[in-house]
Amino acid sequence: MSSIRGTQLTQFEATMTIDHPLGDPDLLNMRRMKVHEGIDELFLIEAHVASISPDIAFDSIVGKEVTFAIKLQDGDRYFHGIVGHFMQYATSDPNASEVTWYELKVYPKLWFLTLSSDCRIFQNEKPLDIIKTVLTEHGVTDVLFQTTTCGQVPREYCVQYNETHFEFVCRLMEEEGVFYFFKHEQGKHTLVLADAPTAFQPCAGSEQLSYTDSSPDKALLNTLYQCDFSERVASLSHAANDYNMKTASTDLYSMDMSGPVQETLVGDRYEYPGQVDHEDIPAQGRLEALIKLRLEESQALQKYITGESIAPYLTNGGTFLLAKHHRADMMGKKYVIHRITHEIQSGVEPDIHEDRDLRERTYLYRNKFKAFDDSVIYRPPRKTPRPKIESIQSAIVTGPIGEEIWTDEYGRIKVQFKWDRQWPNDDTSSCWIRVQQGWGGNNWGVLFTPRIGMEVMVNFLDGDPSRPVVTGSLYNSDNMPPYLPERVTSEFTPTKSGFKTKSSIFPPGPEKFNELRFEDKTGEEQVYKRHEKDDDTYTIETETKHIEKGSKWLVLDHGDRNVLLKGGGAAVPKVTPKGQDLPVGMGDDILELSTGSRYTSFMSGNGPIRDTTYIKEGLTEYQHDKGTMSRVFKEGNDRKTIIKGNREVVLKEGNDFHKIIKGNRHTVIETGNNTHEIVTGDDKTYIHTGNHLMCIEEGNKKLKIDLGNKGTLLDEGNEVTRLKKGNQRLMIDEGHRIITLQSGNSTLTLEAGNQTEDVTGHYYGTYTETYNLTVTGNITIVCEDNIFVNAKNNIEVTSGASIKVNAAADIDVVAGGKISMTAGDKIETTSSKDTSIKAGAKFETLSATSTNITAGTSMSETAGTSLSMKSGASTSITAGGSISSTSGGSYSITSGGSMTVTATATTFTVSSFTVVT
Repeated sequence: MSSIRGTQLTQFEATMTIDHPLGDPDLLNMRRMKVHEGIDELFLIEAHVASISPDIAFDSIVGKEVTFAIKLQDGDRYFHGIVGHFMQYATSDPNASEVTWYELKVYPKLWFLTLSSDCRIFQNEKPLDIIKTVLTEHGVTDVLFQTTTCGQVPREYCVQYNETHFEFVCRLMEEEGVFYFFKHEQGKHTLVLADAPTAFQPCAGSEQLSYTDSSPDKALLNTLYQCDFSERVASLSHAANDYNMKTASTDLYSMDMSGPVQETLVGDRYEYPGQVDHEDIPAQGRLEALIKLRLEESQALQKYITGESIAPYLTNGGTFLLAKHHRADMMGKKYVIHRITHEIQSGVEPDIHEDRDLRERTYLYRNKFKAFDDSVIYRPPRKTPRPKIESIQSAIVTGPIGEEIWTDEYGRIKVQFKWDRQWPNDDTSSCWIRVQQGWGGNNWGVLFTPRIGMEVMVNFLDGDPSRPVVTGSLYNSDNMPPYLPERVTSEFTPTKSGFKTKSSIFPPGPEKFNELRFEDKTGEEQVYKRHEKDDDTYTIETETKHIEKGSKWLVLDHGDRNVLLKGGGAAVPKVTPKGQDLPVGMGDDILELSTGSRYTSFMSGNGPIRDTTYIKEGLTEYQHDKGTMSRVFKEGNDRKTIIKGNREVVLKEGNDFHKIIKGNRHTVIETGNNTHEIVTGDDKTYIHTGNHLMCIEEGNKKLKIDLGNKGTLLDEGNEVTRLKKGNQRLMIDEGHRIITLQSGNSTLTLEAGNQTEDVTGHYYGTYTETYNLTVTGNITIVCEDNIFVNAKNNIEVTSGASIKVNAAADIDVVAGGKISMTAGDKIETTSSKDTSIKAGAKFETLSATSTNITAGTSMSETAGTSLSMKSGASTSITAGGSISSTSGGSYSITSGGSMTVTATATTFTVSSFTVVT
């Protein structure tokens, strides 16, 4: 056995035993043992034993608990563990009475966690709770938790990836600032987890040690034979930076240099990322707490002591007081054992032929240790590396049962990794994972959300399994590509590419999708777009489409086509990609056909089709430099409605022809005027068969011809003008009005209302045959000048009652033939001045009752042949002046009653004069 700096193992009176599961306590006898223990280390006990049995069954001791006891005068010191390795060395002749050497390697229960590994996800759990779970699952139940604050902040997402359970637990403790050590007792060892100096308790039996610089001749317990002081240069400050997508504009940066300022503390230790938790916990305070832990970690063992002693009660995590030392600055301080190695062996090294009585002997002991000042805040060094995933993995998108798409407001998804054996395939299988997109701006960019069941590629930020990012999707046997055949052959080369989506499955129904497809096969190149429902395009300025060759088809199987040109705003000049100027408009719809035709066809087997053009404000213009515009309606109506505004049709040269083969033409003006103006030319209306009806329910009709004629020609049929209510007015400022009926009748019917004709010039009416005027009411003729009634033959005025002819001046009745007056009642003529009656032939008056002729001045009667007056009652002829009667023949007055002639003078020039009363 070699010495430590020349110090030999020191002999003291003690015994050493082993409590084992083999039954016979004397079957194993201790020879020598070395124990390694330390803070944040698994202890290891290496024991060499001798046995009288050359064939111990290995399975009876491997994996079993054993306890080693060093029995001292002041008490016992125990070491407990589990046999992890058992070896058999040299054995004498089994037939002789000789011993066999064995070696045991004993470990804590925590060591067994190094023998198993896993890939596992923990979500929304405190690190200490995760540690408890792993320890309990692997039978490590003798645990003492003495933590205060560390490990208490939940981690949203924590991944164990291809790590042993021991590595995983150690990594969590190191990241959280939690340290561990072991305490031994008879039949038991306890794992202690702590984060504060209060966990370090004095070493019972070795609470105080003294240093001596020389080796004594005999053992002196609790004496230090070596005690050296060390100090190293450590980092002055620690800084870290990190990023969180939920606070993208916030700089997660922290720096801590809270240690004492001294020359042995230099340098700034900077880390990225800062190893804060997943992005759902982006607190700056959390980063600052972690940076403080990192600074405490780097400065924890800046100063320490190393030593050797024969103090067997020293143990890791225990403290002692250095009572005596030649350095005053070390003396009187308490130190914490950080690491210690115990060595103990029999005082006489036996050979394999020694006596079988192996129980009682004197042992040699020493230890060497490393310790630090108990005023130091100890943090474990981060010696367990975080696992890294250097390559891309695949996973399956997950979500709640019954859902098809599952995402949050950031477009993140959840996945099930192929290596995950714990979590169900639902919305709890992972944390929210961001999806890499082609572009990502503030409410703009590219967004394709992987759906539940898709296989996706997953990468990891900085290789950290706890920070996954979805980078793309993968096809597999369940999700096949859309444009590839089952087999690619020389006859079929896949030339299609594109985007094909799938409509959501709610509500259930046939499969629907949107598609943008590119066909690159030579001679069949195509860009194909399919919209399952709507196609909405919003263009801020100009949209240009150039078709070099071919046709453009727009087919609406069902629905409407609406084009809304709002106009307004400043027009922006545009040029084509070839540099051609484009027209600048303020909301114009321009269709220019350099050559060819424009054809619009509306066909439907499901009912009528509507073609509607809506212009909120503006105008519609059609310009044909040359050619014909034709509209054919095989069946249906042509309707134009102008709610407010004007309608103007201008034919600069040419004709306007309207032909209705069968049907009617109806023009309705609810409010307003109808003006028909012909600057030069004729206005003709032809009705070959049928009627012409004009109805004005209320209002006026005016026909104005500044210069020219108006003609209405009916080859055959009737013309009816009907006013249900209102007036009809015909005004000709200058010119003539001629109505010619070559064949047929002209009927004017007023069911209610009046008819007024106002003629500034002359009014002529010529009728080649009979003119009949029937009025159920009154006829009033008002003339500011003369009224002339001329008849080549007879003029008959017949009244069912009286007939009165009143004149403020003369009344002249002249007839080339007979003048006859017949009345069912009286015949009266009254004039305030002269009354003159002339007839070229007879003059007759016939009254069923009386006849009264009165003139304010003179009265003259002249007849070419005879004068005749017949009254059923009296006859009265009165003149303010003279009465002159002249007849080419007789003058006969017949009165059923009296007859009175009153005048200043009376002259009768007749061939005969007869008065009958």
